[in-house]
Amino acid sequence: MEKKDFLFPYFLERRNNVPKKELKKLIDEELINCVLLVMEYKKELEKISSEACDALEKIFKDTKNPRLLNCKRKIYNFKTIKQKEIAELDELSIRYVSVYCKIYEEFQRAKMKLNQKIIEAMENNRLKLQDFFKMDEIIKLAFPLINSDFDKKFNKYVSVECSKHKSKVRKLDHQLVRILSRAAVKTSPFSTFTSVALGRFKEDEESYINDENIEILKNVELNNCIIRAIFDSLILKESFLKQLEFKISMYKEYEDVYYFLVQKDTGKSKIYNSIDTNIRIKKNRVIGGILNRFKDSIFTYSDIKEYLEDFISKENVDNFIINILIKNKVIIPTMTLSEFGEDIFEEFEQKVSRLNDDDEKTIETVVKKLRRVNVLLDQFKTAKYKERFSIYNEIKQQIIDLSEILNISMNLDILIYEETYYKDYVPIIKIDREYREFIDSIREIQKFIKIFDQTYPILIPFSEQFKAKYGNKKVSCLDLDVYHLYSKIGFQYRGVWEDSLFDIKDMMRDDIKKVFELKKKFKEHILKLKDSKLPEVQITDIVNNIINEIPDSIEKISDITSSTIFIKKIKKIMLLIKFIMAIKYFFQDFRNYFQKFMKKKILKNIKSTFLTKTNVSKY
Repeated sequence: MEKKDFLFPYFLERRNNVPKKELKKLIDEELINCVLLVMEYKKELEKISSEACDALEKIFKDTKNPRLLNCKRKIYNFKTIKQKEIAELDELSIRYVSVYCKIYEEFQRAKMKLNQKIIEAMENNRLKLQDFFKMDEIIKLAFPLINSDFDKKFNKYVSVECSKHKSKVRKLDHQLVRILSRAAVKTSPFSTFTSVALGRFKEDEESYINDENIEILKNVELNNCIIRAIFDSLILKESFLKQLEFKISMYKEYEDVYYFLVQKDTGKSKIYNSIDTNIRIKKNRVIGGILNRFKDSIFTYSDIKEYLEDFISKENVDNFIINILIKNKVIIPTMTLSEFGEDIFEEFEQKVSRLNDDDEKTIETVVKKLRRVNVLLDQFKTAKYKERFSIYNEIKQQIIDLSEILNISMNLDILIYEETYYKDYVPIIKIDREYREFIDSIREIQKFIKIFDQTYPILIPFSEQFKAKYGNKKVSCLDLDVYHLYSKIGFQYRGVWEDSLFDIKDMMRDDIKKVFELKKKFKEHILKLKDSKLPEVQITDIVNNIINEIPDSIEKISDITSSTIFIKKIKKIMLLIKFIMAIKYFFQDFRNYFQKFMKKKILKNIKSTFLTKTNVSKY
């Protein structure tokens, strides 16, 4: 089937909520000129010092005047030379030393002027910084997410005259400049610093944002890992786990041992239970009996307890189930929170309501506190800057209380996620000749970038070995043998993941060998260009040559080439910021931001696009 090109009709526009002119106010041209002048004099002084030292060394060989060595030492170390020291030298030496002294004095005057200018610029910039943050009502909203105790020092910073700032308050200078820079320049979405709008490509029109009339909407969520950790800890309390249904974890049986594939949480990742690991249990009659009796089935705590009473004394059965089977995740609850649910709080409450509460009313207490957290999250959305700190800290305290109730530790470094987007603003980009040319260049990059794909050097040998072992048999990707096969190959070629230019010496396939040759060729070309130190380089020819040399088998690996492109338009120049060979990455961006009717439109476009078309571009 002929390949078709398709430009996805939607795009995300990222915009900073602080205009760059606010950052430019801190730029002092006179200070920059002072720095350049000091650098110029320093360079000149180093040159004069070297020449003077060489000359004085030669003169000393003829005159043996010990005062020459003292002057030379001072010149070498860029020190002051007194007039009486110069007067004791011969005429030729005086000429060299005088030139040094003149440049040295000019250098010192330039440094003094620079130091004065630095103090002046710091005072002026502190006033400008204070004025900005006094007036700003958007950027300050993100402060609790940066530091929940930031308000105390910050309030002093903006309420006290700059000249009266004490050292602890002045330390905020650097942090506030960084915050202003982040909010004005960096476009990664974060709270109120950078917001997004869902835009469209069209053939016949273009739109521009009206900064005065735009409204920013907020999406605030509790860190998903926190609520999932609370849920798992709650249902696995001894008073509740006996009411649950369970299933056997994915496992593989070998001659002497069982390996169970389980997921564990590090407490530090942004994704809950992000670590896959193996639990090794030596073969024994009890575990073997459990697997034979309960594999591929759902069972209750009572079911497995009743079964184990034939193997283990009654007083030890509960301990075995809880501390061996459940703790090691040999058996896992079927009750979980969905990865894709719309309302995780509602789902949490609905699922734990199936359980009978204990005498301490633990479920009731946990649910009550989470309801309060949910209310606080809604309040956080609309709260002013100062209110946000108290709301944030109350949310934090509620989570701390929950961790104490459930006797678990949780990482609260990232407590809340906040994204912002523009209401009633749909940016339109007209697809004119300029954009079509840019899209054409992206298509060429899509072809070229395949040689840097870090997946197929692993997936091709894995696929070949999988085919040799299993043929056309259907095998679960969670099968431990498959897992170990992939891990073995991944480890063998791990250098590819660490460096996309890594050269695999023992790769047998000619097409992959060719790809690594092309990568090496490109790397060598770029290093030559780097050494040339040219202000601007052209790589079109080398890219086109490499595209023509890519093996057909590599070209055909994927029927769909989809790319997420991040660009910045500077006047008429399209600056490519990031190029990602992925479909899911792009569509994930849309999921949480926009109204349901827009989600349906996007989903419709996704289905119609990717079920029928290939070579998809998005930027």
